[in-house]
Amino acid sequence: MAGLFRFRLRSAIAAQRCRISSPVAICRLILAVAGLSLILGGCTSMKTLEMSATDLQAQIRAGQLIKVGQRVEFVTTDGKEHRFTVTGIDQQVVDGHKESLQIDDIVGLRTREVSAGKTSLLVGGVVSAWVIIAIAIAPAAILAAGAP
Repeated sequence: MAGLFRFRLRSAIAAQRCRISSPVAICRLILAVAGLSLILGGCTSMKTLEMSATDLQAQIRAGQLIKVGQRVEFVTTDGKEHRFTVTGIDQQVVDGHKESLQIDDIVGLRTREVSAGKTSLLVGGVVSAWVIIAIAIAPAAILAAGAP
């Protein structure tokens, strides 16, 4: 019984230490979460490749435009759009998880690419917002630290 009491007491002390109560600690936590999400996310956009169907098909066969694991959107000769992650490519077929397309039927392609400009603007905006928040919170944090 005494061991259980000590365990609960230790848990309560550890919980007290982990409590995030100061504005500076909250700012740091939010900044860390925002930074991690930016690093992991990034801004992507679909880029349409402008070229003739013959050149497009030749470059797909040569492995120059798409790779296994890449998210793509194809337009086929019947005008339909097909979106999937590429699971395999050979000289005749591009395979996805649930569908396959004959390369000869592909007339348009859009690939997902990281947009450096959009990512830079997003990071700059988030950093600017955090600087403004930090400036706004700093007086309260200084006063709280000096209070008995």
